[in-house]
Amino acid sequence: MRKYELIEKTTKDSELKSVSCNKCGIKHVFRGEDHEREWQDNMFQSFKLSFGYGSKFDEEQWKFDLCEGCLIELVNSFVYKPEGYGE
Repeated sequence: MRKYELIEKTTKDSELKSVSCNKCGIKHVFRGEDHEREWQDNMFQSFKLSFGYGSKFDEEQWKFDLCEGCLIELVNSFVYKPEGYGE
């Protein structure tokens, strides 16, 4: 789950304020310059799922974030690991 805060500039922009893992709830509040925020954001992965017509979740869209620990836990539960995992 990502929270944004409007920032005052010549135009109205938003910057990432915090990220929380949707599974375990760990939260990271971003501080510092843009490049530092980008590096900190790499500790989380964002997912967006779109379900098609006829699916049990017909035309729903889900967005969520996982920390690296929860992502590893999820991937380790797979019968077939993703390409490149563990290399």
